[in-house]
Amino acid sequence: MAGRLDGKVAVITGAASGIGRGTVDLFVAEGARVIAADIQESGIAAPSTTTLDGKLAIRAAIVNHRTDTIDLDALVAAVLEFGARRSRSASAS
Repeated sequence: MAGRLDGKVAVITGAASGIGRGTVDLFVAEGARVIAADIQESGIAAPSTTTLDGKLAIRAAIVNHRTDTIDLDALVAAVLEFGARRSRSASAS
């Protein structure tokens, strides 16, 4: 069954809890590929993949005052790669 967001890629901030997490769950349920980001107290931007409701998602922990331009570059690169994979899989169908 097709969802309202099939074929779409979304970046959702504040995705670890509350409204952000609810938005992630809703978008995934509607067929979107989601890149979920949230601010963490420690660590660095560390994109990783996970599966939400059987669909691939990328997580990136973006930190507060220690965040650097390279961290945001990693998020943008993940978004572009995610979109490119979507385009390749769609054209192969």
